[in-house]
Amino acid sequence: MLRVHDDTFSTQDLVLNPAFFPGIRVGDIVAIKPDAVSDDGELASPRNSLDNDSQAVAAAAAAAGAHAGDSAANNKGKSSDTAALGPAANGSTAVDTGEGGEASGNNASAERTDRSHRGSNGRRSEQQQRGSIQGNGHPSRNGRTNGQGALRKPSRWVGMAENDRASAAHAEDDEMSGLRPDTRREILLQVGEVRRDTQQIQASMSNNVARTLWDEYATNQRVAIRKIDTSNAQERESIRADFVEIAFRDQYVGRSDMWRLWRHLSNKVVHNNKPTNVDGLIRASVRRIYKNSAEISCGYIGSETQPIFRSESGRFIIFIQMSEEMWAYQEDGHLCFEKTVNSFLAELFRRWSEKQLNHMVTIVMFSRWYYHQRDSLFFPDLIYDEDHGRYYRDYYKVVADMEVRPDWTVFLPEILAEFNTYRRDIQELSTPAGVRLRGDLSKAHQGNILEAINLGINSFSSNYVDRDLSRTGLSTIVVTPSFGVFDVPKRLLRMTTERMLHFGMRVDFVCLAPRPLFRPPVFRFKSYPVPSEQEQRRALNRLAQAERDARRAKETEINSVSPLAESPGPHSGPAPFVGAIGLKDRGPKAMAASKPGHSIAIDPLMLDPLYFDDDKWVNELLPHLTGVAPRTLFGS
Repeated sequence: MLRVHDDTFSTQDLVLNPAFFPGIRVGDIVAIKPDAVSDDGELASPRNSLDNDSQAVAAAAAAAGAHAGDSAANNKGKSSDTAALGPAANGSTAVDTGEGGEASGNNASAERTDRSHRGSNGRRSEQQQRGSIQGNGHPSRNGRTNGQGALRKPSRWVGMAENDRASAAHAEDDEMSGLRPDTRREILLQVGEVRRDTQQIQASMSNNVARTLWDEYATNQRVAIRKIDTSNAQERESIRADFVEIAFRDQYVGRSDMWRLWRHLSNKVVHNNKPTNVDGLIRASVRRIYKNSAEISCGYIGSETQPIFRSESGRFIIFIQMSEEMWAYQEDGHLCFEKTVNSFLAELFRRWSEKQLNHMVTIVMFSRWYYHQRDSLFFPDLIYDEDHGRYYRDYYKVVADMEVRPDWTVFLPEILAEFNTYRRDIQELSTPAGVRLRGDLSKAHQGNILEAINLGINSFSSNYVDRDLSRTGLSTIVVTPSFGVFDVPKRLLRMTTERMLHFGMRVDFVCLAPRPLFRPPVFRFKSYPVPSEQEQRRALNRLAQAERDARRAKETEINSVSPLAESPGPHSGPAPFVGAIGLKDRGPKAMAASKPGHSIAIDPLMLDPLYFDDDKWVNELLPHLTGVAPRTLFGS
């Protein structure tokens, strides 16, 4: 018989009585299934489903029978209901539930369980007793109540209307897990405490665990408890979780702290919304558990389980690309920017508000404007774009700077107001002749997307200086009206990639255009086609041969003009070579490269399109391979 306790009784998730469970110790893993039914139609006994040792079961049954007989003798002369409820009918019980009715129901159910092991007569008396107690409003066979039973609801639902209660339950389910609580679900728990001082209690579960996994539960419920043998590889694999999502908030958690937290949870059973505290320094909570691509309520963390760490109080930078497509109408008749605010941002902020996330957010609008050459009189800092042959200027407008709000949905009207004035503030130019419109807004694929990302990286590059100990995680979101295809400079793309890898940050792209047939984002850059490894090696060999020929020619020239070659002497023969090779060319690699049959190694970066050096290939290697001068290749 499973009861429910609060933190005043025990802080552990599961407490067992060794008199009823002789084969279980602290730290063992058990599977608990509510309303278990045996083959003969009766409720299965926890002891029968737990231990196969007949002697231990008989001893525990005898002890329970003696206790039931003493209870019946002590209550002689009282009414039939009071005698059946036992000596705890006055409300004094080891598990203080706060209501005398609940305490009496607990003891009655415990005595029914004890009598169920004494044969058919005891089973019939148990059935009669079960019927009388169900009529009094105490827990029935399915764990629910017919009247004023012991069914507990979360205290924050008390006094709420039915619609509000349903909304609160939906929000709670979405917050802690995608799974809804199920009263018929079998759960896994780890025995945290074994107590012998509670004779009336067989097993007791924490009310927080029961509310999380079962939602509707009774303080006295028939369950079947089965011990999991973790030494058996097959049984351990059946309960092992594939992925465990762990969340933390309002603290800085480094990689070393994550490792310590994961080591603390290894070889243990976790369930949804399970709090974890490591040495009072790292506070975290299990949010979701996955096995075989499906979400489960509880699981075992083994050596092959992978952790997923999520921060509920991080730093976010949201970039909104204000390109020309933002003012275009979509198929549903709304502007693209209205789709950004009313669809994406509204849904994102709503989820943050429901889950009570505490992120620090910065919102920046950015765009690129093209100008004519005559506009340089008004804008002296224009930059010339060689690819498009036009002058441009980049603009950035900070809408929210490192703000923390409990509800970001109230900030949406301010974002819409900034959109209404963004284009006018940039394009209108006051001149002595009046207000003139200058500049043309670029397309999304021509925008300053990498420049904006590097702007966000700059704010994260010095986060180790005066670190915020209440924030963990850096994330950047780029909202663009394009398909996710951008024309970017090759060197800038390479620098951005290296900086992102160095600081360990991520960038999420939100494309408002219809989904393309490829996976965005795609960055296009101009580059010479990367030659094969054989072509590059052949070009390097010819370059080395040309260098050797030039060196020999220089040696011959030096020897021909040397005074030693012209002065007669007692010793005849060729003059010795006088240092024509520098010190840096006398190493082992230089000597090996000077051999005609030596194979030159290719730099792996020269095979990567992003790191391929166009200038070196076109100006140094390709002329030796084709025999054509670099000027002819470029047409200049």
